[in-house]
Amino acid sequence: MFGQSLLSTFGPAAATDFLLAGGVASTGKSLRYSTDSGATWSDVTSSGFSNDSVLARVGYNGSYYLAYNINGELSNSTDGINFTAVSSNGGLPATPQMEPRNLLWTGSRWVGVFAHNYPSLLGKVWSSTSSDGSSWSQTSPNETCFFIDNYNDTIATWWVIPPAGSYPANVSTTSGTPSWSGWGAKPSFPHQASTGGFTTSGSNFSIGGGYSNPAYFTSNGFSSFSATTGLSQFQQGFFRTDSTYFFQIETNRNIYKSTNGSSFSFVKSFGSINLAGGYLYDGTNLFVADSTGTIYKTSDEFTTSSTVTPGLTGSVALTGNKIYSQTPNIT
Repeated sequence: MFGQSLLSTFGPAAATDFLLAGGVASTGKSLRYSTDSGATWSDVTSSGFSNDSVLARVGYNGSYYLAYNINGELSNSTDGINFTAVSSNGGLPATPQMEPRNLLWTGSRWVGVFAHNYPSLLGKVWSSTSSDGSSWSQTSPNETCFFIDNYNDTIATWWVIPPAGSYPANVSTTSGTPSWSGWGAKPSFPHQASTGGFTTSGSNFSIGGGYSNPAYFTSNGFSSFSATTGLSQFQQGFFRTDSTYFFQIETNRNIYKSTNGSSFSFVKSFGSINLAGGYLYDGTNLFVADSTGTIYKTSDEFTTSSTVTPGLTGSVALTGNKIYSQTPNIT
């Protein structure tokens, strides 16, 4: 399968499942960690932030954990517990975009969405080839965008979903500096996209459809798109393991899954629970955060699930020392 290359790491507690969460702290710090697969959580020793209680986001690349907060402060750590402020915040603007699935590693660079007018979620794409996140620059061309996600660095480096309205989704199909191509210009993908997207091989890609549009997929390297089967209505959240891909419907919170990206089947309803927070698959357990600070944990694709609570509020960002839900895998 595309994107199955492994990145050896020397993260904390390599024999255990280390998790790092970022959110809003009601007490203590906005960065909290677990060394027992989410059963118990503790504040990081130091966050590197001047304000420990405000909204924070996290990411991991196999060597460094990065964290930033809503004040535009950036910090890094090699163990996920002791963070140090990055000088001048790596050159990033003081107003980051705070979506929980935003700070990502593509295999050779960090990428994130920054510089927005809060509380708007819109921003600009920035990237860093510094493993420790010490130096960032804007990508070019630099379109206003909403969501960002990454895949293998040599196929589809990252894609962005611009704001609601007439804007299409865009995708980068080259490594290094993005080369944007507008999906909206393709007759087979005439609709606005919503959240979510994933690759199932080097040339296959699926993305959620906005409003009442179905999700679409491509199997020919982005040349054309076709509607998926088994899905309808607005797809609000998405998450994945290393082999199974999930969309959640906004209106009824139903979850659907696929192993090929083109045909989906019903899994279960989550009632009023919005699974649009951060997510992580560690090779055994899939962790998906909701919009209220709770993380749902499943090892059987939601046939059963339990909850873990890091003690943070809002949509929690999540990373860890084993990441099989991102390409390249970190393990």
